Amino acid sequence: MGAVRIFMVALPLILAVCSIIAILFTALSGVSHDQLWLVQVDLTKLSINPADTYNGTNGQGHDPVKAKNNITAGDLGLSSVYEVNVWGYCYTKSDGHRHCTKARFDWASSSLDDYRTEEGLDSTASDKVTLPKEIKDSLNLFRNITKGAQVALITCLLALGVMLVVGVFGLFSATVSYLTSILACITVVLVCAAAGLVSAMAAIVMEAVETDARVYGVAGNTGTRFLAISWIGVVLVIAVAVIWLVKACCSKSRRRHENRATFHAARSDKAASLP
Repeated sequence: MGAVRIFMVALPLILAVCSIIAILFTALSGVSHDQLWLVQVDLTKLSINPADTYNGTNGQGHDPVKAKNNITAGDLGLSSVYEVNVWGYCYTKSDGHRHCTKARFDWASSSLDDYRTEEGLDSTASDKVTLPKEIKDSLNLFRNITKGAQVALITCLLALGVMLVVGVFGLFSATVSYLTSILACITVVLVCAAAGLVSAMAAIVMEAVETDARVYGVAGNTGTRFLAISWIGVVLVIAVAVIWLVKACCSKSRRRHENRATFHAARSDKAASLP
């Protein structure tokens, strides 16, 4: 019974540590390691008909009369494959070498500026290729969601750390135990928000690829491992919150019962002492 009791007391702390590890592993993707990517965009087969980029009114784009071949990723100065995470991205060039950008806060704002401008992208033909409005809108939304996801990840990691520390002290104090259960509920909301925003990042990119870019030969893949680890962290935090809430409620009920028993015992002793 002693071992079981110790395990039950330590269980929420163990789950809290596991959730921190899961969230931290995904949050540090692109910072301390490049083992996970959130979404992968493959431009190897990118092929754009020059007629799709030419605007006869202002002369912008590739003149289909002058252009002989379709526009490729190399013509636009793009790499073959991009692997996006929360803090940056990795890219693989046509020679097969993989490179990763340095982790930065709000990296999407500066990295995507060239793709969101009205002037369009430069190509080897010295003409401009303007992206469709739908893709530009997706890039703008992706930029905002990415910044929000970064803030949410930092906030939820801080909340997880505070929850773990307070949870340790909660083992020795009923009052602190109540506070731990409240912090756990707040942490659940923050972790769910972070995981939701990260999932939204992947969804936005995949939506743009599937609906607008696929016709040009662009392919995309969702990082299922990245998302799975993120949501496993969410499940663990929810389990921690449920356990601490149950413990807090049981502790409050037990104290109420003990106080009532003490009160009745005192009344009985007082009645017995009367002549």
